[in-house]
Amino acid sequence: MQKGVSYTNETRTFSLVRQQACHWYEDPLAHAHTIEYEKSYSYLPRLLFEELSLAQVSKNDPTILDGAPAEWLGRQSLTEKTDRLDIPAPLWRLDFRTFPQAARKYDLILVYSVLRLMPDPPAFLTWLKRNLTPEGRCCFVDFIGNIDEELTRHILGRIPSKVHQQFLLDQLAAAPKPEQIQQWLFNARIDHYRLAIGGLGGYEERSEKALTLIAQNTHLVPLLMQLSRSGYKSRRAADIVFHLTFAHGGDH
Repeated sequence: MQKGVSYTNETRTFSLVRQQACHWYEDPLAHAHTIEYEKSYSYLPRLLFEELSLAQVSKNDPTILDGAPAEWLGRQSLTEKTDRLDIPAPLWRLDFRTFPQAARKYDLILVYSVLRLMPDPPAFLTWLKRNLTPEGRCCFVDFIGNIDEELTRHILGRIPSKVHQQFLLDQLAAAPKPEQIQQWLFNARIDHYRLAIGGLGGYEERSEKALTLIAQNTHLVPLLMQLSRSGYKSRRAADIVFHLTFAHGGDH
């Protein structure tokens, strides 16, 4: 056990649905299917999330922390210069009420598809905010809870593997609703944030803001073209995730 790190009591803090969602990442046999799913359906969306997040940072050479690194993810232009959160256990096994601060502050912290797994989201959000520079911001993407049956059927219909379908259903079952996310932010004393569902980074794809972000990052157009050619790109599929951004100083 790493010195200075506390571990949460799983039996006390993990709900059954969260335990099942985490099982896909912790059980060796299930994890193999999880990796297959993420390589097939999360690779390009994750790169898009990273580049969209970077487009929101005005600093030329920002310090970046990947708060939820994926071991299978290939390195590319952004992540080659990104610090990775060095932890001795899965993120959701740590107690962020007592977890040590990072060695330095960051202009951008990326948190991809992990907030639903955290047993104490307000503590995690508070820890992230403490590790931002005064002008820094933290960006999240994760599944949103309570999507309707029609959208669920649409998404499952694009996934041929029954095992991968079950993985997604278990993750959606653990996903938070917007009001839960807002309560977590309130408990973490984060008053100014942007929370949106679907779209391009939470913006309508052809909106002025979305087009501005695309213009600010030359990596975005090739990624969007890859997604369009990939076969699993679906505008409706974007509605199963939320986009959350908050800044250290309250500007979002």
